[in-house]
Amino acid sequence: MEEVYLSEFPDFRLNANPDILKRWHEIFRSKQHITVPAHSVIAEQGKRASNLYYIESGLVEYTYIDSEGRWNFLELLGDHCVFPLQPLFGNNAMVGTFSALEACTLHVIDAQEVYAYLRRDSDLAFEFLAEFGRITGGHLRQIGMNANKTSNRVEQVLCLLAEYRLKYTRKGENPVIGLSQVDLARITKTTRVTMTKVLSDLRQKQIVETTYGGLIITDLEALRHAAYAGV
Repeated sequence: MEEVYLSEFPDFRLNANPDILKRWHEIFRSKQHITVPAHSVIAEQGKRASNLYYIESGLVEYTYIDSEGRWNFLELLGDHCVFPLQPLFGNNAMVGTFSALEACTLHVIDAQEVYAYLRRDSDLAFEFLAEFGRITGGHLRQIGMNANKTSNRVEQVLCLLAEYRLKYTRKGENPVIGLSQVDLARITKTTRVTMTKVLSDLRQKQIVETTYGGLIITDLEALRHAAYAGV
């Protein structure tokens, strides 16, 4: 069966547009912040959402456990993203879990305070509507990940993460993805064995180097070409 490719691989919510939630950014940054250690749960599946969180720095993953007890990856959130929106406004239990993929700095607002802001200012509500539109893009990304063959899926996700890291990388240095192969396998919906095989191939091509606790992208342009060749 011929492999199916999309013309454009949908992005994670890594690179938030600062203009979409501009006024909310200002509100959140005036509130308390917390530091969350890597791999700790922030908002848990099945529980009510009582707070809204804003990511100042770090990566947060959104996963859920299905009826058969399988752990599924849904979304990856980066700085300037806000969560969880749907359960907070729908007054529903969390359908998934938000966890810190790495150490994160978060700003927190209590749900009742969020409601008070919205009652006073309709412009703030419109900002959230725009953000809801970005959330629905996650469904397109899920389709894209399932349609692409495994090697392209891994390479495309590595591209997105490397480009996200460029913001924090000094000029002349290579971006570093500080995630384990287990984490990367989960995010790309593949196995650890397959992840090791793909990374080995990229190392032989001198595109990546492995380091303690992560990867160094030594040739981002070559990685882009490998990820999107033939797409």
